[in-house]
Amino acid sequence: MRRTTLGESAEWAAARRAADTRTPSVCDTIEFGRVRDLFRAPTVYALFATGLDYAAWNLGANTPGQFGTFLWTALADGEIAQFSRLTLLGLPIGFVTGLLFLRVVDTPARHAWFAVGSALIALAWALPALLGPGKVTLVAVMFISGLGNSFAGESIYKVWSQELFPTLLRATAGGVTMAFTRAAAGLAALGTPAFALGHARVMFGFLFDLVLVVAVIGLVWVPCLFKAPTAEEPTVRDAPAPETPAQATV
Repeated sequence: MRRTTLGESAEWAAARRAADTRTPSVCDTIEFGRVRDLFRAPTVYALFATGLDYAAWNLGANTPGQFGTFLWTALADGEIAQFSRLTLLGLPIGFVTGLLFLRVVDTPARHAWFAVGSALIALAWALPALLGPGKVTLVAVMFISGLGNSFAGESIYKVWSQELFPTLLRATAGGVTMAFTRAAAGLAALGTPAFALGHARVMFGFLFDLVLVVAVIGLVWVPCLFKAPTAEEPTVRDAPAPETPAQATV
């Protein structure tokens, strides 16, 4: 409820008012100038870090999300109805753990929760990579990775995207990293079914390696990045009171 009552930041509101007073040609020049700033130090390092983190994590999350039914039926000889029921059982786990993470996401404790989440996701992918894909290991992937994703998935990526980018570049940075991630997931999806059928353990091992990349980015790289400064509220000077007729004649 609190989020629905929040207004725009002072910096964004001031930029909006300034843009409304300029001609379209001037506004376009200013906007393109800001986009160029996104690819300059130190902002470009945040762009690479969040983009690589989100893309590496998403390749793992997208595999069971897009091909879960295929993996269940093709690799574990399971039934579609059975997989659908298991998926339904996993929804409340993600909901509850997401609420728990909300309690710590604004505190230093979130780094420990991120480490735990990364370890859980790594464990989930290690099981089918080492033991082979089957009903037990694929169920473990579904529930264990679902638990870890609440602490080391898209939610923490969005928190970093708020902290690392200036207010006026934040939406553009998010669009760039999300576009890169969706393109990577789309390209990977072209070969996922064939790769899963011919080299299932190698595929799960590759997804395990991606979790290690995510963990290194979140635990080592992101804490070293320059945080975007928090804009202060602009000082508003009181306008002088209009003169009364009596004062004007003195």
